[in-house]
Amino acid sequence: MKKISVLILVLFFSASLSFGSELKLEVIGASTASNLYLGYLSIGVIADSQSKGVYDNEKTITFISSITAQMKVQKEYLEKFLAAGEVPEPDIAIVKKMTECFGLLIDEGNYLADYVKTGNNNSLSSYDGKRKQAWALLSDILGL
Repeated sequence: MKKISVLILVLFFSASLSFGSELKLEVIGASTASNLYLGYLSIGVIADSQSKGVYDNEKTITFISSITAQMKVQKEYLEKFLAAGEVPEPDIAIVKKMTECFGLLIDEGNYLADYVKTGNNNSLSSYDGKRKQAWALLSDILGL
């Protein structure tokens, strides 16, 4: 799955850097926003399913690890996109917000995995805090 995510991101960024058209940048933005939203939802569904006994601890951790690994790849490519100076000035702020949101979601997933592994209530509290922060930023990015 990680290879597919990398391939998709490489294709999007290659197309954008090669042609630089506004439409290609919009496609990257829309796809990234969609991935943020789906990542947020996925972590929530996994957390709910685990708490209701649908998934055991091992399956929960496997799913969370898969999602956070994909988000790390996407975050890294957005950071490379920014570092290369290829993001038009008006779009820099939103790309930085997207990068930050991926970081919050990754932390959210990691805290959930730690809670599932250890039962540590501090991890549960941190998970909930990151979840709320991620939703606030994601709502801002999506204009909700």
